Amino acid sequence: MNTPSASKIIATLLMAFIVVKIQAQFISTNDVSIQTFTAIRKGKIVGWLKTMISQNGEEKSLTIDSKLTISIVISFEAKATTVNKFKGNTLIQAGVYRTLNGKEKLDNQIQLTDGRYRVNKGEAKQVVDKSIRHTVASIYFLEPVGVTEVFSEVYLQFMPLKYIGASVYVSELPDGGTMTYAYKLGKLTSITASTSYGTVLFQLNQ
Repeated sequence: MNTPSASKIIATLLMAFIVVKIQAQFISTNDVSIQTFTAIRKGKIVGWLKTMISQNGEEKSLTIDSKLTISIVISFEAKATTVNKFKGNTLIQAGVYRTLNGKEKLDNQIQLTDGRYRVNKGEAKQVVDKSIRHTVASIYFLEPVGVTEVFSEVYLQFMPLKYIGASVYVSELPDGGTMTYAYKLGKLTSITASTSYGTVLFQLNQ
């Protein structure tokens, strides 16, 4: 049986969780909240994740920065940038750009125009007519009480979100993996990304 390469493992795990960075002009210096998480795989620290939310009037900016390093024979470097901008409770702009060892792996752009989302996935184009009020990024910042689906900026589709008890929620990914989010007093305390190539736990630093 062939052992999966580090590049495949990183690519799969990166599809499972989201790395978000809001453009500087969207970030307000007022009402900023920051949290940091430690990434653990097979009992070893393999990276970190930091979240930040800022509010400027009706506009809300969400930021998640993270770094994962996985080595199997050689190391692979994965970088990702995602933009989310909300006005009120509605997503108005998003984008995801990812590279692996400097090569482009993903380039998705979402823009709300005339009540519809224009979506560009590389050269391919599509339209989303349904209003987007909850994204994968948004549930990193507030427990999604009563929310049954979230829009994935990576997969460009709505994904089901299931409450399984004790402030824990699970989302099934299109590729068969799962994301598990655990909260305490409304605040995210851990994220578990489980894929066919392994599991990474992001644990809130106290």
